[in-house]
Amino acid sequence: AGNFSVERSGGLRAVDAVCFHAGGPLGNGDIEQVGEQRRLCIKCPWHDYLIDLDTGEKWHQQLQQDDVGRLVPTGWKNSGQAKQRVHDVEEVDGDVWVRLRLGGSCESDWWAHNQDCLAALGLDAVESDARPEPE
Repeated sequence: AGNFSVERSGGLRAVDAVCFHAGGPLGNGDIEQVGEQRRLCIKCPWHDYLIDLDTGEKWHQQLQQDDVGRLVPTGWKNSGQAKQRVHDVEEVDGDVWVRLRLGGSCESDWWAHNQDCLAALGLDAVESDARPEPE
């Protein structure tokens, strides 16, 4: 599938172009700083999922009921494992080079091979025998 890169805070990051959750177009998402450590995340424009641009982990605000039953945030939590495939990226003589990290499995892989999703994003399909199912 496609991938895209962003330059932020003096560095380049590259991730698969479709969100692990439902195939949303991450290239249209906003970059936000999340949590106490101000992690750089891309926010999926479809369902507001926050994906760490360095690790591919999902970030969310944990909620808990207060004394009167309202849900209140209790801090940021990450998924503890990559949900979105991230790639190595560097700039050499003004050109951006992306080295794909294809080892192991990742939830975003299923969308990366989904023909309908790729067509909606205007991307050509990549032929592959391995089409992992989402977990």
